[in-house]
Amino acid sequence: MNDIVMMVYKQVKITIKNVLKKTKVYMVINNFFQFQRPSLSLVCNINIDYTKKQPRILISYISDPLRNLRAENGHTNFLEVLQIIHFYISKGFIIDITNANDTGVLSYIKNTKYDFIFGFGEVFFFMTKKNPNVNNCIYVTENAPDFSSEKESERIKYFYERHGRKVSYLRTGVFFKNEHFKFANNAIVMGIESYFKKFNFNKLLTINPTGHRNTNFTEVYTISERMKKSFLWFGSTGAVHKGLDILIDVVQRNHDFELHICGLREKYLCKNMMQKYKNIYNHGFIDINSQKFIDIIKLVAFMILPSCSEAMSTAVLTVARHGVLPLLLRNVGMDRLTDHVFWLDDFKVEYIEKKMREVSKLDSDFLLQKSHALQKYADKEFCLTTFSENFKKCMDEIL
Repeated sequence: MNDIVMMVYKQVKITIKNVLKKTKVYMVINNFFQFQRPSLSLVCNINIDYTKKQPRILISYISDPLRNLRAENGHTNFLEVLQIIHFYISKGFIIDITNANDTGVLSYIKNTKYDFIFGFGEVFFFMTKKNPNVNNCIYVTENAPDFSSEKESERIKYFYERHGRKVSYLRTGVFFKNEHFKFANNAIVMGIESYFKKFNFNKLLTINPTGHRNTNFTEVYTISERMKKSFLWFGSTGAVHKGLDILIDVVQRNHDFELHICGLREKYLCKNMMQKYKNIYNHGFIDINSQKFIDIIKLVAFMILPSCSEAMSTAVLTVARHGVLPLLLRNVGMDRLTDHVFWLDDFKVEYIEKKMREVSKLDSDFLLQKSHALQKYADKEFCLTTFSENFKKCMDEIL
């Protein structure tokens, strides 16, 4: 009898936990305890030379790559932050680096004298507020927080209109809040520059992130009729924010379309919808350096990401470096890609369906030519060498 009671108790506990995980309350509580945990992310005294007098910098970004021997297998920011560290080493800085929201480090660093503070998140905000006379630069890898909040709210309402389910904010306000900009002197942004002018920075500069490239990938030389009706959604957290729910609604009523999904984390959100249809393929997490990634890339002509707010999406830049043609919503953060991509002017299901049908009817030779031009452009603009050069140019203006 006791065994049965315990089994029921465990099942109820798991059910309650799974329900709570989908609520904003759980996220707030989880974030609180995450922020209060003992620090594991702080790495100190990189490049110190006790025989010299050196300036000291705090980087509030990510320190995980410093404990990972295979940084190239992570997000593109793993490699980018290592290049950022390399730049500051070249300038003679002693470097302390921490994860952006790891407030557990503050008791260790709050009284440290810094000559420059770089990054974002709760650590950046606390330290720039405490040290208003120290030069700093906020590094904005997303769109402006008020813009993002407004657009994500719009998508949550649209999802509820269609499916009668309430979903929580998952992207907005995690790393960037309006208050974080209050003490920032300078900014380097990956989104649309004009959205940040209201903050009146000394210097407001832009930079593009990088896209991964699978070294075993070979250029596509044909685009078949099936490929023209096959679309890739390549994302992560925030399926509604990034428009996956809209694509599922389109594809489930157009059986000649195929939708390939990579990187989806909120499986509960679209699980029931995806299971009903044979033309929706959920591949889960995909290693960009794997053969499986190449196999998926060669099934599709297009990537479609009707996201409500982005900076320059590294997912988009990664598929662009493999010649997959993106369909992107205009004015949400990726406008620097200009005529290299297909632009969407609305996110409603009927409009997206119409645009997907239009591009699927385009001439294969035209699409192939556009694919090769995109790949050539993306390989030059969104590689690590270009990023490093542009970061140096930005810092030369700020330091």
